[in-house]
Amino acid sequence: MIISSEFVPAVGLKGPNAQTILASLIPRKHQIRASRRERLIMPDNDFVDFDWFDNTVSSPIVIILYGMTGSIDGYYVQDILKEIKANGWRAILLYYRGCSGEPNLIDRSYHLSDTLGLDTLVKELRRREPNTPITAVGYSMGANILLKWLGEVGAAADLTTAVAVSTPFDLRMASNRLRQGFSSFYQWWLIGDLHDYVRSKYQNRKPPFDFGDVTQLKSFWEFDDAITAPLNGFKDAADYYGRSSCRPSLKNITVPTLALHARDDPFMMPATIPSEAELSPTTTIELSEHGGHVGFISGNLFLGKLEFWLPIRITRHLQACLQPVVEPITITAEPAVNHA
Repeated sequence: MIISSEFVPAVGLKGPNAQTILASLIPRKHQIRASRRERLIMPDNDFVDFDWFDNTVSSPIVIILYGMTGSIDGYYVQDILKEIKANGWRAILLYYRGCSGEPNLIDRSYHLSDTLGLDTLVKELRRREPNTPITAVGYSMGANILLKWLGEVGAAADLTTAVAVSTPFDLRMASNRLRQGFSSFYQWWLIGDLHDYVRSKYQNRKPPFDFGDVTQLKSFWEFDDAITAPLNGFKDAADYYGRSSCRPSLKNITVPTLALHARDDPFMMPATIPSEAELSPTTTIELSEHGGHVGFISGNLFLGKLEFWLPIRITRHLQACLQPVVEPITITAEPAVNHA
């Protein structure tokens, strides 16, 4: 199902790039830090780390999957952590391979369809707490990983609900879009972090093949063709994008899932958005005309009153799905007593 969003962009802040960029520049007053970190060994003998943000013991758990080159300091991560804390839930921030401050153990790198870390984490949480509601929220790259995993495992996805934000449903289209116009600015910004990731990963060990000078790889297509694809068992960038896009998996999702998306997302083309026929009965895309990429700022720029709509909307969905089931109380009328 595809429905229209109630989101209204801030007065004076309607454009997609303004929404996208300003969302990351507005300072937040809160800074929420993790209470502890754990490590999981995955079936391929590699590891992923995850941070806990503890609250009430046995309260619902919200897994957060950040976007490419994201971290705990990302504005959207901090925004949703604030809401999770206010609701008395627990949060987990899952780090992708080699992204927690220590290179991972094998040559395989993190990428847009590396769902093994999420799958391992959910199974471990369910083993520990079989009756605890577990939900997940993914942003951008994390949204693609989340939706692809949900489609891959189908009915075995042991989550109460899931939320995906600004999902690159079709990676080939997204890669092409990020080479055009102002959108190439985002590619330039992110590609530098990918260069750093590769250099750090192989700083103290020999790579499986000669990468050459990674800084010469100027686009996602070039980087994925030269590094991501061969490291992770794909033929080339086209094969990687085709097999990693979550779009073909959407019809197999069985968990109640909400995807929040803006038609003007500068990371994608309008054709990237799936049709209703491609969605499972449990999947809803809430589509707004404006909002940019993980932006969704409402209010009034000229009055200095801006509001972050996205974490509020996500929280409202989670609250609706996590409400405890209350058994109806049946009141039986006492028989009338005749005092005559």
